[in-house]
This record gives sequence, C-alpha cells and structure tokens, in this order.
Amino acid sequence: MINEDVTLTPGTFGGGVPATRKLLLLLCTVLAVVAADFVRQSDGEGIPAGIRQVLMANRLLAEALRETQGVRSASEKVNCLVGIAEVFTLVNRRGSALQCYDEAWKMTETMESRSEVSGTVWSAGEYIAKSQVNVGFVEEALEKARRLAEDKDALFAEIGEKLAETSRTAEALTLREEVTSSYRRDAIAEAVIKQQCKRGEHHQSVGIASQITDAKMRATAFLSIARAQVDSGSPDKLAQSISEALKASESIPYPAYRWGIVKGIVAVQLQAKTPQSALSTAQAIPDRFYRSWAFRDISMDMLERGDLQGALVLAQTVEDDDRRAWALQHIALAQLKAGKFPESLHTITCIPVETYAEQAFKQLLLSLLYSRRVPAAMELARAWPKIKATKTGELPELERVDYKVGTLDDILVAARHGNDLPFANEMKVAFVRVLLDAGLTREAGELAKGVSSTIDESGPQAEIARSAARSGDLKRALRIARSIRDSEVKAWTLVDIGQAQVQKRRYNQTTRLILIETERAAHQIGCMCGSGIRSEILPVVACGLAKMGDYLGAVRTVRGLESESRRAHGFSAAARCLLTQDTPRK
Repeated sequence: MINEDVTLTPGTFGGGVPATRKLLLLLCTVLAVVAADFVRQSDGEGIPAGIRQVLMANRLLAEALRETQGVRSASEKVNCLVGIAEVFTLVNRRGSALQCYDEAWKMTETMESRSEVSGTVWSAGEYIAKSQVNVGFVEEALEKARRLAEDKDALFAEIGEKLAETSRTAEALTLREEVTSSYRRDAIAEAVIKQQCKRGEHHQSVGIASQITDAKMRATAFLSIARAQVDSGSPDKLAQSISEALKASESIPYPAYRWGIVKGIVAVQLQAKTPQSALSTAQAIPDRFYRSWAFRDISMDMLERGDLQGALVLAQTVEDDDRRAWALQHIALAQLKAGKFPESLHTITCIPVETYAEQAFKQLLLSLLYSRRVPAAMELARAWPKIKATKTGELPELERVDYKVGTLDDILVAARHGNDLPFANEMKVAFVRVLLDAGLTREAGELAKGVSSTIDESGPQAEIARSAARSGDLKRALRIARSIRDSEVKAWTLVDIGQAQVQKRRYNQTTRLILIETERAAHQIGCMCGSGIRSEILPVVACGLAKMGDYLGAVRTVRGLESESRRAHGFSAAARCLLTQDTPRK
C-alpha cells in the first residue's frame, strides 16, 4: 500500500557513493521485473488497478475531510472523523489516521460527558478509544483511556481483551492489575484464557480461571479449558474442568445463563465422543424447558454427524412443543437436502407447531420445484389444508405421490395455473428461477408480471435482470431493471448490474451511464427512509465511478447527499468500498 505520509527527498537513501557496475546491473534487472509486473497488472490506463484505487481512495478521503470542516454538530463531527480515520488505516496512512483521532479528541472538550455518538449514547472519548483499539492503535487508546474521567474500567477491560486477542497476554494481565472493578478484571482474565486455549496453552489457564470471581465468567472459562482439552487430544483432566464449570454454574442467578453453560458442557461431551455422558447431563436438568432445549441440541449434533434417523428418534422425545417443532423442522430440511422427499413430508406432519410446519412445507415445495419435480409439488400444494390439519404423521393417500422429474411442459402448465394454490407468490417466484435455469427467459418474464403485489413482483424481475446481466445480455438486463416498479428494488438491481460491469473491468461509457442511471434511481426513492437508503447507494455508485478513474463523477455523486455529515460519511464509505470491495447493502 502507498503511504502518502512519507516524502522522499534526495538524501533519503544517503548520497555521494558512486554506484558500481554490478549495482547498476542489479538495479536494471529490478526495474525490468517491476516494469513487467506493471504491464501485467495494468488495466490499460497506464496505472496498475491496485495503485490507482489507493490513489483515488486518498482523494476521496481528502473530500471527506473537506466536508467534515463544515459539520457543526460536535457529535456528528466526531463520527465523521473517526470513520475517516478508520479508512486511513486501510491505506496505511497511520499518521493521517492519528491526526483525525486527535482532532476528534479535541472536539470532546466541547461536548457533554455523555452524548449521542454513532447512534448510541456513549462518551465521545470512549467511542474514539474503542475505534482506536479496533484498528490496532492500542497504546494510543490506552493513553486516552487514562485521561477519561469516567468509563476507565470498561475501556481498560476492552483494551485488555484486545491485547489478549492479539496474543499479548502478558500485557493484558499487567493491565488487569490497574482495573478496579472485579467484573472487568474477570473479563480480561476470561479473554486471556480464551486466547491461551486457542494456542493450546490451556494448562496455564487453570490457575487464572480459579481467580475469577464472577460465576458466569468462571464457568465459561472452565468450559473453554474443557473444549481446549478435547481439541488438543488430551482430555485427561476433562472431568475436572467439567466439574468446575458445573460447580460455578450453580451460582449463576439467571436460568438462561446457567443452563447455557450446561448446554455448552453437553456440546463438549458430544465433541469428546461421549454421547451417553451428554445425555446424562441433559437428563439431570430439572427445568423441563431447558431440558428440552438440551435434548434438541443433542438431536441437532446427531444430525450434523449424519445420523438422520437417530436425530429424528431423539427429537420426537423432546417434551416442549416449540423445541420439538424446531428440531423436527431442521430434520425435515436435512431430509430434503438428502433428496428424501417422502420422509421429509412425513416429518413435517409430525411438527406440532403450525408456524414451523408451514416453513418446512414451503421449503419442501420450493425444493421440489427447483429439482423440477413439478407434478409432486402441485399435488402436495393442493393437499396442504389436509396436511395442516393432521398431526398424526399418517397420510396414506399421499404415500403414493410420484416424485419423478417433470418435463418443461409440466413446468409451464403448472406455472400458468398456480394462482389458486397456497403460497402462490412464493411458488411463482420459484417458477421464475426454474424457467430461467431452463433457458425460458421470455416465459419467466411473463410469469413475473403475474405476481400479486408490487414488492413481490419486483423480486422475480430483479432476479431475471441479474440473470441476464450474468449471462452477458446487458441490454435485456437494463430493460427489465428499468421496468421494476418498486424504486428501492430498482435502484439496488441497477447497483448490482453496474457493479458486475465494474468488477469485469468494463470501464466504458455504457458502464458509466448505468452508474449515473443508478444515481437517478436512488433519488427517486420515496421520502420514507429515502435519505438513509440514498446514503447506502450513492457511495457504491461513487465507488464504481472511482474505479473507472472518474474522480469528478464520484465527487458529484456523493455531493447529491443532503448534509455535510452525510457527504463526509459518503466519501469515506466510497473510499472504504474502493479498498475492500465491500458493497454496503440494506
């Protein structure tokens, strides 16, 4: 990455030493290699794409700083400066990032001790220090934390946790001694133990875990040690760790936390391949609700290990209806993925809660449609009222359903005559995708027009437009995108088409026009939440224009936002998108 903070002068590398022939030859070789690499990476405009993006990001960040100067609200200005600083770190401009943080810190002198910053009522100083921790300025964050009048313990704990995450466990433990709150001290100790367990140093963690006073953190720490013992293949002291975790959990006042630890112990026992121990732990839970939850988790573990039948048998013994329904729904979906359609239908009829049964049944219908088993999907859709009414698991007349793959004629006939079926809109959207996959794009377009509501209609149309763009039919993709009636869906569809063009490095006039059209579509979005959505879309458009080298176009686009703070955020968001290939999405 380019660091624009560094200025090279004639004396930078020393001077006055005459170059030998050998050095000149080496220098020529290096220059030749660099030139070859330059040509290889170049996107045709004379500058390699990576370098150009960094340069363009720097220019956008300069615009963001310029807009920030006009922001009057101190909290908004702090927000802008912190956001810009975070992007500066992406281009390795640490000096500029620190200047932004220092400027934001000066603003805190004019603010109340607790102000709304970044949508949350935080101390502005705390917000700045947290951001510095996240981008790796740990020492600078620690220095600010020591200057704060309040929240010191919370920040010290967060910095200590960050030090632990970056394997600086000794420094984290030293900082722990400065923390006065026992709860925060425990938080740092817990973070250190997690890091030690990741590195396989769990033998050192037992002593630290024994010092933790908070029951939940102590239990969590011993649970982490138990997991590490299983992972390292040395479960010789596993029973002791589980015993300590269980003992600590008994002092946790909140049932959800207490039984969460027990569920974690069940998971460790399953990981250690001692399913009978896991079942015994679950059976010992006195609360019916949490016992059901533990049984559900054991069933799901069996499912993940591929034991569909065992998972089904255990799930059917879960006492709580909601937990049993949740487990059976997931088992039904797993049966679908395995292509076991009749078994999936039978499991769905055993689901005791209609909401879960309906979700699973929709997935069954869609799965049948996507695999072109259209006659079976239609037959089951018609039978849904009867399936919904039974909870016996017995539907003898549906056991003869033929799950064979249908023809294209079956698909077309079913697509045109599905209005009177349950889940008609969802099925039509699925039919659109099936027709697209079959190459019947005209029929897919016709069907999309028949979806009942504007929003639902826009979904399949957007799918068709994106599909056409992926296949290279840009003209058709644009025609369909322009016909979408929901302004927001239309704008995001155009964003995707424009992004696809930019990602393929189609830096031409057509791509530019698509991006400009996306900008216009964003401005047509209604007043309700419109300005927030524009703040997401316009930086993406600016990012695309910047990738094409159109700096003025990128600037003009972001200038379409309503206020200095939105424009500052827009410029920094476009720079971040440019550097990380990140496309913000609602």
